Amino acid sequence: DPRLSRAHGHAQNGEVLQGEMLYRAVLRDHPDCTPASRAVAALAVDRGDIETAQQQLSSALKFVPQDPALLLAHAQVLAQLGDFAAATVTLESLLAREPQHHLAWLALGNVREVAGDNHGALRAWYQAVSRAQQAGLWLDNSSTDASIVSTVKRCMDRLNKGRRESL
Repeated sequence: DPRLSRAHGHAQNGEVLQGEMLYRAVLRDHPDCTPASRAVAALAVDRGDIETAQQQLSSALKFVPQDPALLLAHAQVLAQLGDFAAATVTLESLLAREPQHHLAWLALGNVREVAGDNHGALRAWYQAVSRAQQAGLWLDNSSTDASIVSTVKRCMDRLNKGRRESL
């Protein structure tokens, strides 16, 4: 749908209301449009409306229940709502089907850490880093997406400190 690219352009230019209106128009005609669902949810998160993001992602998952990007976004929103158990189940389900999904491992580590499971967080972060590096990612700043550099560095720092604790 050509409205998707126009909506994306509006959102990129800071015209979020116009972008969201176009994304929602696409969803009215194509409720299974994953990119539009993720975009509406992301815009809701950006404005602090986590419940709307969760509702949008839940609706989208009815059409494509196995979509990895939707599942990851949904788990992150669930964690922001404080539902760490549901976020963990969602991520573990995703990882059972896609064990190489290093971003899901990273998210699982973050959820486990916030939930107080430091040992589980370290195990998940180890999987995240080792799998990403096997894929040629997270080797340095140039091989890491700029939006997650600080998160990956924090994860690696916690892993290094955690090794001493574990041993």
